[in-house]
Amino acid sequence: MQINANEDLRFLRECDLFSNLSDDVLLELLSRGEVLKMAAGSVLFEKGNPVRRFFVIKSGVVEICRASQESPEEMKVVAYLGPSDSLGEMAMITGNFHRSVARLPEGGEVFILTREEFLRAIDELPQFTKALMIVFAQRLDSRVRDLRMNKRHLHGSLRFFDLPTVIQTVISSKLTGTLVITNEQQEPVAEVNFDAGQAHSAFFGDLMGEEAFLQLFQPPLQDGHFDFKSGPIQQLDDERFEIRMPSMNLLMEAVRLQDELSEYKGLLGESTVYVPTAEELAWDSEEQDYSLASTLWSLLQERRYAVKEIAKLALRCHYYTYRVLYKLYQEGQIVASC
Repeated sequence: MQINANEDLRFLRECDLFSNLSDDVLLELLSRGEVLKMAAGSVLFEKGNPVRRFFVIKSGVVEICRASQESPEEMKVVAYLGPSDSLGEMAMITGNFHRSVARLPEGGEVFILTREEFLRAIDELPQFTKALMIVFAQRLDSRVRDLRMNKRHLHGSLRFFDLPTVIQTVISSKLTGTLVITNEQQEPVAEVNFDAGQAHSAFFGDLMGEEAFLQLFQPPLQDGHFDFKSGPIQQLDDERFEIRMPSMNLLMEAVRLQDELSEYKGLLGESTVYVPTAEELAWDSEEQDYSLASTLWSLLQERRYAVKEIAKLALRCHYYTYRVLYKLYQEGQIVASC
């Protein structure tokens, strides 16, 4: 791929490794490597491959997968790397084998420098050698990780990336910033604000707070795009958007409810139409979910809706809607329409 000097200098300079290098040195490094356009699903390296190339991401998102501790044969996503992130600089020196898999689910552009050229640059470019020493020293002091997290920007299509894994990555990496979900028309449909990995506030359509977060898993969106930008989050005056449950607990709850929701859908049938068997709802006003039960009862009396239609109209997390509908069904307050 032909080098665009100004554009390529810009993304290389934003890489930790090259941030203090002069334009002349950056141009020299560019001339020794190449910028390649990679197709969706391209693999940069496989686990066990000898380290032969150094990479800097120009565009796209690279997915890093490693073997699961529970099942070594199973590969799990452990990180996402975005523009100006680099891969393999330490291994260029040590000559180790890759311990992970790196792939571009939706493609992108990557600057590639072979190990031979990388080592030759160390011998011939003192500025580059000094930059390497500084970065490696910083990493030994555990500071580079924080620098990377503070400027993290990830963007991708939900056709190629798993939204729960993206959220888990933000939480486990203790990032601060905003995750925005857009539809195919690039219109915002959901937003989650994170503070040091803790979900701080959220909305999803008409849902707010913890219910909005949970709904993102019921089931996870597979159309549209995600965009995470690090930086200070907006402090909201409306407490309805706030999330108070610790994020790891919330994440486990979301997965649990996702499984239970699948069971309720199987028991009720998403296309089934239910009708009330009485004029009045038999639900104690002091009992949990009374407000939701009343809303669903009104919808059931209004006209004949399929269960999946009721789930959309109730304006509540689908899990809670299906749970209340199932209770009404179990108690004989509603029956399937013939």
